[in-house]
Amino acid sequence: MDIQTGNTQVIAEDPQYDVTKIMRHPKNHELEAVLFSRARSEWQVISESVQRDFEIIEKVRDGSFSITSRDLADKIWVVRYEMDDGPVYYYVYNRESKKATLLFSDRPQLEKYNLVRKQPISYRARDGMKIFGYLTIPMGVEPKNLPMIVLVHGGPWSRYGGGFDNEVQWLANRGYAVLQINYRGSSGYGKDYLNAGDREYGGK
Repeated sequence: MDIQTGNTQVIAEDPQYDVTKIMRHPKNHELEAVLFSRARSEWQVISESVQRDFEIIEKVRDGSFSITSRDLADKIWVVRYEMDDGPVYYYVYNRESKKATLLFSDRPQLEKYNLVRKQPISYRARDGMKIFGYLTIPMGVEPKNLPMIVLVHGGPWSRYGGGFDNEVQWLANRGYAVLQINYRGSSGYGKDYLNAGDREYGGK
């Protein structure tokens, strides 16, 4: 928005999901990228100056990434990769050489295990509203006639995301399908979705 004229310009948008994070240059504060927490977190690059870097970083490994730190010269970045079936990995990325080097993971004890992935799902409520969530199926079993546990997040202004959840992994390991519901009123899905929970918690 131009504070002198009051004119506004749309820089980035999504018809369903909210912006959850932005990335700015450490010195001139130029807007470089915008993060949308869709079923998986996804960046929309605004500045061409980081376009190639984001393309390279995205291919380093699976997982949703974010830039957690950068030097003032903007040559070295620390990159965080979050996964739903493993620990968080941290890399140092050199913008000049375009190389990423693994630093560490936050839970190295998990690296030896084969864990299950969350599947983004959606369904129509009784009034036709589209509701979002995640379904996790135990590893190696047919997804049919399984005992299921439904997890309902607190808040209520909150939501389940696509990252690692130790409770979900434990339940799936015990043979349960796990359904995480982002009911109406959950955050991250736009203002209409958020406001749809007004006077409806425990209702529709």
